[in-house]
Amino acid sequence: MTCKEYQKLFHRLNVNELAEDERAKFSAHIRQCSKCKKRLFPFKKSQRQKPSVPSHTRSKALAESSVDSYAGIATTIGKIWIGHTPRGISLISLGPNHSAEFEGYYQKRLCRGTRKGTIPKSYADAVRKAVAGKKTANVPMDLSSLSSFEHKVLQCLKQIPLGEIRPYSWLAKECGRPKAARAVGTVMARNPIPFLLPCHRVTPAGGGVGNYGYGAALKRELLKKEGVPLDELDRWARSGIRFIGSKRTNAYCYPFCRIAYSIRAEDRIPLRTIKEAHQAGFRPCPNCRPE
Repeated sequence: MTCKEYQKLFHRLNVNELAEDERAKFSAHIRQCSKCKKRLFPFKKSQRQKPSVPSHTRSKALAESSVDSYAGIATTIGKIWIGHTPRGISLISLGPNHSAEFEGYYQKRLCRGTRKGTIPKSYADAVRKAVAGKKTANVPMDLSSLSSFEHKVLQCLKQIPLGEIRPYSWLAKECGRPKAARAVGTVMARNPIPFLLPCHRVTPAGGGVGNYGYGAALKRELLKKEGVPLDELDRWARSGIRFIGSKRTNAYCYPFCRIAYSIRAEDRIPLRTIKEAHQAGFRPCPNCRPE
């Protein structure tokens, strides 16, 4: 067995899904590979006298302490299911009506099973605050099932502050793929941890709230709770205005950047394009980074 093959079996060991022949190969590999052994057993010096290869009992205990689990919580928008691993929250869903439905969804999305259990209070508190439009504390998240591109996009998504929105093209630029706005949209549609990873704060460049996995009405509700002025958002969509310049600072922003919110009415200059902003002598806002 190679180290690469070992890594594929590692998670299945944690959830106690290895067949006897696979378990034997796994044990044989970690006897001779110190690197993989260290990954499985990061014990302190005082514990090194214990056997380097776990017994069946120890493997079972490891599996039970590492298995994915989930629970449902009541929120202001309905019951939300939260799945997690020892690394953090792995999946959130508003849709399922009962446990079996969420378990099936979890299996389909992450290609592994989960079982009903409990979740840390900090996870539940964070989700409740997020759907209520309040600032949340950082909680650990397990994004190990995602591709490197998906992981990068979701990490950049976390940069969008509470109460602000950005277009898909901005998110594509921020993650180093300026021509991948469509691919970024696909990542938003498949976001495994909505609300905490705020895909509802990403909107079309042409204005309006755009699509959302749980419907445009809920997206509008979430943005309204966070303080986004929806009437103004709709008005910008109809007018074709994409940026706001400030006479006082000589900078231009997306209309729903916190800096744009603070521009006085007499200092606001509506702009349709970046080219128009440049021609008028404006520089990009350092907060929303429109270029």
